[in-house]
Amino acid sequence: MLDFRNILLDDVLPVLLCAALLTVTWRPWRRATGPVAQWATPLAVGLAFAWSFHSITETWPKWPFTGSQNAVFAVASATALVCTFDGLLRLPNWLRAELALILSAGSAWLVFSPLLKGAWKELSLEGSLWIIAIGVVIHIAWTSAELLATRRHGAWMAFHFVLLGAGTATALGLSDSLQLARLGGAITATMTVALLLGLVLPRFSLGRGAGVVLVPLTVLLFMGYHYVGLDPWNLLLLLVALPLTWMVELDWIARRKAWLRVLLSTLILGAPIFVAVARAHLAFVKVQQEYMQGM
Repeated sequence: MLDFRNILLDDVLPVLLCAALLTVTWRPWRRATGPVAQWATPLAVGLAFAWSFHSITETWPKWPFTGSQNAVFAVASATALVCTFDGLLRLPNWLRAELALILSAGSAWLVFSPLLKGAWKELSLEGSLWIIAIGVVIHIAWTSAELLATRRHGAWMAFHFVLLGAGTATALGLSDSLQLARLGGAITATMTVALLLGLVLPRFSLGRGAGVVLVPLTVLLFMGYHYVGLDPWNLLLLLVALPLTWMVELDWIARRKAWLRVLLSTLILGAPIFVAVARAHLAFVKVQQEYMQGM
């Protein structure tokens, strides 16, 4: 059961750490002339997620990583490290693309290859195709978000990630996976800090740092499906939401007034997320009712 100490350690302190690091590095009080600290966002999110992971699982993973949850920690840490160095060193685009491809494929293999010795033991070809497909989805989600983050500064990208993260965490929680839901919630909380910073600081950008959010969130979605029992339609709906942030670039939306752009984009982006959460809630209520009737 969650108590005040759990909430403080798992949720509040990691968010405060993220907020402090982002505030010190981006310096929102210098709106026009402050630094563009793109390296700080993945570092802050990575540190906050690591803290939350330790508090939620009550352990630090050890090499070699065993278990899918420990693999998630490794994936998030590696992505945060790569994105931080990318923000510091301004890596060339060809190298960024190669690193994203390697990390995406490695993430899929590290988290889901144990299934080849378990549930997929008799379906090695199908399992291998699943791992390849998951790696491709992670790579597409990461690179497309990075492209948009270079075009859209301020709060928009963080707002998208908050919606997606909240929907992912809620759907996972309703699918009987509290730990995965809390990990998704930890990422969402850090993006809430980024959202608030983006609202007061127009030069704030998630460029060179989108992967630290998209990679673990996408991995958590597929873990929910393969390890927990997330409904396949809910998985599909949440995956469909990944590229919908690009809707803001459509001409018929881009030429509208600012408030109308936000409203239309939010409705389009939020529709599949809302449907997925609603379906998960209905399924949860049905299971609860069947359980009560069987008592």
